[in-house]
Amino acid sequence: MSIEFQISKPVLTWIADMQAKDVSTLAQEFVSDEKKIENFLNGLVTKTQALKLAKLAKIPFGFLFLDKPPVITRPTLPDFRNTLVAEPLSNDFYEVLEDINNKID
Repeated sequence: MSIEFQISKPVLTWIADMQAKDVSTLAQEFVSDEKKIENFLNGLVTKTQALKLAKLAKIPFGFLFLDKPPVITRPTLPDFRNTLVAEPLSNDFYEVLEDINNKID
């Protein structure tokens, strides 16, 4: 008998959005059985899946159990890029920036 956790649909959608995917694509990456995919889409995940979700999203494990996703504020930076179609800054960029600021402090 495996332990199952209930994760709210807004949090699942938030995690999928952070990965630039939809929830059904995320479910297919985590589960192969059709019945279990339906459980995943309804927010019912196993302990292993919950741990993998938190690791994938790079969030604390407890964030998975919130009713709605937390608001994560990013520092406001001027964008001096000269391209017409500039892509938004990635999560990796903000991680490196936070690491640099921590080392400076």
